Amino acid sequence: MKDILKLTILISTVFSLLYSQLTLNLFDKSSKARCLDGSKYGVYYSSGIDDGNKNLLISFWGGGWCEGRTHEQFFNNCLDRSKDELGSSSNWKKVELGKDFLSSEKDKNPNFWNWTKFDFPYCDGSLHQGMISKAVEYKGNKLYFRGRQNVITGLEYVMSQVDLTKIEKVVITGGSSGAYATFSWINHIKETFSEINPNLKFYGIPDSGFFADYYNFKTKDRNYYLKNKLFYEIVNKEQPPLLKECLAEHPNNGDLCLLTQYFIRYIKVPLLILQSAYDSSNLQETLGLECVYNDTLDNCDEDSKQFAHVFRVYQNDLIKRELDRNSHFSAFLISCVTHCFDRRKMDSDEWTVPEGSGFTIYKAVEKFINNPYDRFIKIDVMEWPGNTKCANLNNKFLS
Repeated sequence: MKDILKLTILISTVFSLLYSQLTLNLFDKSSKARCLDGSKYGVYYSSGIDDGNKNLLISFWGGGWCEGRTHEQFFNNCLDRSKDELGSSSNWKKVELGKDFLSSEKDKNPNFWNWTKFDFPYCDGSLHQGMISKAVEYKGNKLYFRGRQNVITGLEYVMSQVDLTKIEKVVITGGSSGAYATFSWINHIKETFSEINPNLKFYGIPDSGFFADYYNFKTKDRNYYLKNKLFYEIVNKEQPPLLKECLAEHPNNGDLCLLTQYFIRYIKVPLLILQSAYDSSNLQETLGLECVYNDTLDNCDEDSKQFAHVFRVYQNDLIKRELDRNSHFSAFLISCVTHCFDRRKMDSDEWTVPEGSGFTIYKAVEKFINNPYDRFIKIDVMEWPGNTKCANLNNKFLS
């Protein structure tokens, strides 16, 4: 009897390991999908287990973007990116997979552990959406901006591997730039997949992708917007941003339609917005607060802290405005310093809104998936470090 039990456990373990692996499928270059360095683009895939076969998760990688205030800064940044996994597929097999929402371990990923999963890498430097037909020559190198084509080819691959007529739920998610891609592509994915199965239910869970236009403490101007404007002029000159309704509203300022705060109102799919009111990427990159690191404001002087507090109000007000406008949006906005919620924070009783409520991110996701139209809005009412358990005053959770 013991031997049978041991064999059953072994088989179960092997079975779980087999399904926990996401297989990389690189596309033929005839697809025109490319990474920045010209290497092949591809998507990771794992099939579902048991009843998870009827549900589909699409996740986008994060990883910043090509940025600069001058053409030279922009292309130098892109060239640097082209030499690692955010610009080349040459080392993708070594990239750690199966974490967080992609994990196939039930205790680590209770909501999606057995779902069919597709993981879209990020190697175009243009937020999964830019498009330039011809390679750009720079310092003896060719740089390819094919973000839009990469996603389209990836979605075609999804449809070739999955019978959408047998799928019930589709969740689109990602962190940082992957969350931005979730915001950008979710309407298109819904429209495309619904042509095959009009009964599909769609959900979006963007994690830390609300990047706001704001004054920079260091450069004394709208540094993020100025970088964004140049980015738009370079990578969107052939293909505009995806939300056409936004472009119609801003016919002379299409660059604004790359900013989440301007296009989020046109998203037609239920969203669960996961965002820190003190998003460390926003504080560091947009506001220029170099004192923000190790998930704390402890290293900042009083002026810098006050600047961060004012931004918290500004960002939360922008999101609240969209929550008022869209009854199919839910939100979990916590007043702690972080960027992207990995599993340590998603299932921790120390990362809850309100503090001590037990309402973790995983519970928020479960509630949202079960009934997205029974919406909830969880917003910390205090400023940092009011939510003491996740304030990281002692650097308890280091990023």
